[in-house]
Amino acid sequence: MLMYDILIFLESKTDEFDILGMPDGYKYFAKHRTKFKKKSGGIIICFKSNLENFLKFPKSNSEFVQWVVLEKGLVDFDKNLLMGCMYLPPENTKYTSNEAFTEVEIEMIELVNKYNGQPLIVGDLNAKTKLLDDVVIPDDSLFDILDDFEDDSFVSYLYDYQNLCDSNVSLKRCSEDSSVPNNYGYKLIDFCKRNNLYIGNSRLPGNDHMIGLTTCNSVSLIDYLLLSSSVFPLIKEFNVLEFNPLFSDVHCGLCFCFHASVNIFTTHSDDNCSSQRGHARWVPDKENRFIETLVSDVTKFDEISLLLSEDSSTDPKERINTAVDKICDLFKSTANRVFKPKGRFYPSGTSNQLWFNKQCRDKRKGFHKAKNRYSLNKNKENRDEMKKSGKVYRTEMNKSFESFQHALESDMRKLSKKDSVHLSRAKSKKSNKISGGISVFVKSNLKAGVKFLEHKTNDYIWLKLCSTFFSTTEDIYLCFIYNPPSNSSYTQSLDEEIFDLLETDIEKYSKSGSIILAGDLNSRTGTKQPDFIEGDNRNGVNQIFNNFDPDINVPVRYSMDETISSRGKYLNDICIETGLRILNGRTTGDSIGQLTCYTPNGCSVVDYFIVSENLLSKVCFFKVHNLLGDLSDHCQISVLLNIQCKIKGDTCQTQMSLKSYKWNENSTELFQEALSSGSMQQKF
Repeated sequence: MLMYDILIFLESKTDEFDILGMPDGYKYFAKHRTKFKKKSGGIIICFKSNLENFLKFPKSNSEFVQWVVLEKGLVDFDKNLLMGCMYLPPENTKYTSNEAFTEVEIEMIELVNKYNGQPLIVGDLNAKTKLLDDVVIPDDSLFDILDDFEDDSFVSYLYDYQNLCDSNVSLKRCSEDSSVPNNYGYKLIDFCKRNNLYIGNSRLPGNDHMIGLTTCNSVSLIDYLLLSSSVFPLIKEFNVLEFNPLFSDVHCGLCFCFHASVNIFTTHSDDNCSSQRGHARWVPDKENRFIETLVSDVTKFDEISLLLSEDSSTDPKERINTAVDKICDLFKSTANRVFKPKGRFYPSGTSNQLWFNKQCRDKRKGFHKAKNRYSLNKNKENRDEMKKSGKVYRTEMNKSFESFQHALESDMRKLSKKDSVHLSRAKSKKSNKISGGISVFVKSNLKAGVKFLEHKTNDYIWLKLCSTFFSTTEDIYLCFIYNPPSNSSYTQSLDEEIFDLLETDIEKYSKSGSIILAGDLNSRTGTKQPDFIEGDNRNGVNQIFNNFDPDINVPVRYSMDETISSRGKYLNDICIETGLRILNGRTTGDSIGQLTCYTPNGCSVVDYFIVSENLLSKVCFFKVHNLLGDLSDHCQISVLLNIQCKIKGDTCQTQMSLKSYKWNENSTELFQEALSSGSMQQKF
């Protein structure tokens, strides 16, 4: 045991009353199963004491996984690593859940964003995958579809497997497990494909390379190491250990090593850190974060509890003093981690505003220096210098912000040179201000296939995408909507609800084609709320209703916004009645229902893409983009449809190229044949 830095034990079968004895120099973190009275399951993570400052144990609500954040100073990597220690009970037992992988996926995405890390998962997943392919290689036809697609993040998501090729990692994997894949196996493969995770077994250097050794009873492979493509180069070695009955009843251990720049970590006491930077000042806004960090340090709480409860010959007064010292140290170290310590320590990049540039930072630094001089020596000269520096700082910020606005306006004007339509409301009589409004821009080379339809209100606009131009089986009617908040004066002044008008139009246009709705609907639809009739079928339907089409059982829709408003209920009902389906929270790219609106009153999901049921098969990707606070308090949302559209005319298209090409023994002959082909000769 002493040869390992971190050890992970699954099925520990412990509870909160168990105290484990650790060898000198080791500490542990324990997660117990709480839903059952009988001791079962459980995860224990043991680690060397000198690694404590490099590890964090985020709170996890899932019974199946415990996350560990390995800070970037620990290994040769420029980001944190988020390691999931996972135990999934066997299928068809009372301890398992059909939503296990979904629970883990939701937590993983949240923590990856929170800690800016790259994920890896290790553990007993009880999933038999045999040789199922966990790599998604896009079809060649996507090259034509993605010619004008400018979202680099989506392209990198789609072609993530190229990182494996760049690292000389085999796309094919091996396995000695000849068992038929089980339900968990298929779910694991889908989980990997959605999140660009790849099975490390048989792909990494070590005794398992290109083999896929069995890990349970010498028969099946159900213990895995899952990695993102950027983590593969960090793994120095991966081995399947020989079976040891002292550690497990039927499982073999997995051992993997990271490339690390240092081998010995020295742990500095928190007192030394405090003396160098001074004491930390309490920040009321970070109270919840302080409590969360304090509670997460379970190991120190266990030490203090053990110290107070042990029955020994030690003087009680001495034990109490030691416990008090440890409690003080715990509070001090937590404060130094959460709050900014007082002293000459200024974090870089404190402002993330797009317009706040280096010149602004320099002027701010000069103002702070003048302010500090005046606070130390309050005389007229220092006061005048402080006022002068403050004025220069404000002038520089105004100048930078105006430049940013002019540049943004220029970009918008360039964009408006393309075919566009703008809808605006009349000025409010009370405030004499313009509000609301919709602008739609269409690329010039698509103009022939797009027709703007009449609209009853300036709060939404309908476009018709002609089937003859876009090579679809029927026309597509696209509607962009802005539905103001229900409590706004504008909404209360309306004679008819916008949703009522919209529902009438949906019924009219759905007779001629498919429907797509997009925009800010100011409706909170909750999570796991059905927008279709569950279990719908043709059983028992009279033959006179031959045109009846039952609803397809689409995946459950998740949302990080669990609140459901009256408008949200109405929107769900409209979807059920008209055969529309919400893409948020159930589509590749957004499987958890990312938040789309951030205001001082809270966060919510109010921006949607909603499509006809028959268009679901054409949806390739849906994304909620990062918030740009300088432009809006809403996130941009986008969707990619697989539509084979051929555009006539001379258009400048940039062909997306692969990151690298793999040359083999047949490549020379094939390359020469391609160069001598008629099409290439014509291009020459």
